[in-house]
Amino acid sequence: MSSTAEIVNIISRWLNYVFAIPIVIIGTIGALLTIIIFIKHPSFVRNPTIHYLLAGAIMTALHLPSVYLQGILVEGFGLGVYNTNDIICREHRYLFYSTTVATISFPCWAAFDQYASTCRKAYFRNRWSSIRIARFAIIGTVIFWSIIYIPIIFISSSVNGVCV
Repeated sequence: MSSTAEIVNIISRWLNYVFAIPIVIIGTIGALLTIIIFIKHPSFVRNPTIHYLLAGAIMTALHLPSVYLQGILVEGFGLGVYNTNDIICREHRYLFYSTTVATISFPCWAAFDQYASTCRKAYFRNRWSSIRIARFAIIGTVIFWSIIYIPIIFISSSVNGVCV
């Protein structure tokens, strides 16, 4: 008879088979379709809010396969992708943190842009809801989070087959 830990391990692996991989694949396809739609439609190109959402879709399309697919392979299937190699462990941890917060930041910028574009004060609307500000905020956000999480590269390592 199997122990409870073995049963839970088997169930978690089957959940990874059934749910995790399809969700990552569907999420990546959804992000790619969002990118295609936002780039192809001409009226979207002139909207600053769409620039933030497009940046979020691009980060999601990078984040899902590079971070979660690695996690699924290691945690769900026991493949030592980043648990056995110190460089890959550092890369995984850095990408995990920097792309997660950048992906979360872009909808916040889009919400702020919606507020700015509907503000009653014209000077506020003209100053903060523009494509120039959107591009600056997108580049600044990526650079900011990339710099903030640089220490993760130096403190992460693979110890006893576990990436910490």
